[in-house]
Amino acid sequence: MIYEWIHRDVQLQEIAQTTALFFQNRDFVTATQEHDNVWIVSAAKKVEDERYVVLVKIHGSPDDFFIEFNSGPDERAYGMFGNLATFLGLGLYMNRKLKKAEFLTKIEGQFWDYADGSFPPKEHAKMT
Repeated sequence: MIYEWIHRDVQLQEIAQTTALFFQNRDFVTATQEHDNVWIVSAAKKVEDERYVVLVKIHGSPDDFFIEFNSGPDERAYGMFGNLATFLGLGLYMNRKLKKAEFLTKIEGQFWDYADGSFPPKEHAKMT
């Protein structure tokens, strides 16, 4: 998902640092890099046998920037095939995928709440 933030007057590097801190506070390992005024924060975490990876891309200007949250393929679609998968003997696989999707959806929601609180708006952010 991508959100545009307008009239914030926040340096992109500060946004990247704040984003990395969000994930570090949740026991993710992070790396931050900048290229051509585009900041990328990568966050990874292993829980039991499952690995979670999130990429957050930040670009634009201090007064008008975009934040993009990407956690890979949308695994929520697996829920539509639950009964069929169980019938075909893939129930355990589907259950694992659904738990991963649930975890990532929860983290994404927390991230947007954190971002909204971290960069006080002069105007509300709008979804694009």
